[in-house]
Amino acid sequence: GFYAVATVNPDGTPNLAFFIYGMVKDGDSYYLQLGISPNQTTANIENGSALVAMSGALPAEGMTYPTTGARMTLAPVTDEATLERLLQSAPQGYTPMYYEVVETRPIG
Repeated sequence: GFYAVATVNPDGTPNLAFFIYGMVKDGDSYYLQLGISPNQTTANIENGSALVAMSGALPAEGMTYPTTGARMTLAPVTDEATLERLLQSAPQGYTPMYYEVVETRPIG
């Protein structure tokens, strides 16, 4: 499949990025573990841009677009205790960003 994360540029235009991406479950909540080198997307995040992620399955044979997957609205994780628990799932030496999945809508 594929995935992408959207932010908003300072001029209001969309910005679509492909992150090193993982999903972590903690209690009843799901969190995206995102990693990317500093660029316009990370600048948008630092400036408070909303984030929306999409994950889609490869299109079925004969189809030109995915019909299964999810769109996820994300919220930054700010609770220090939650961040500590989530960081335990990160590879050693890697400090990703974590965002809680607060809403999921199906594709298709």
